[in-house]
Amino acid sequence: MTRLPFAEEERAVKNVVASYMEEAGLSVREDPAGNLFGRRQGRDAYAAVLVGSIVFDRA
Repeated sequence: MTRLPFAEEERAVKNVVASYMEEAGLSVREDPAGNLFGRRQGRDAYAAVLVGSIVFDRA
């Protein structure tokens, strides 16, 4: 399987992953390179949890 960056199929998978992150209470952002970031703010301004993973799409 070939997964091209910025392709329609990749966008669909990222939308699903982003929705899971939001459901978990994370703020979600995507950088210009297409990386998704899920962030949960800690109790003070400097404490946060940042998670990331490889996203595989299977048709």
